[in-house]
Amino acid sequence: VSLCVMLLAALLLMSELSDYAVVETSDRLDVDTSGAAANERLPVNIDVFFPSLPCDELVTNVVDESGLQQLAVTDTLSKLR
Repeated sequence: VSLCVMLLAALLLMSELSDYAVVETSDRLDVDTSGAAANERLPVNIDVFFPSLPCDELVTNVVDESGLQQLAVTDTLSKLR
């Protein structure tokens, strides 16, 4: 019984260590709208650099809190090489 418990403990320890060592990335940007009026658009300025990504492959999708996609938000988007 003791040997089985020690093997189980070793397996659990190895499992937890392997889960701890894995790097998990999540790309998400949240905007705090607590100070904005209900129907007011919140201006957001973001500077992002992708040195190896061609400009024509860069796409911007904007979805508001209710889940509706916001259209025509790329009229002021600047893509520089």
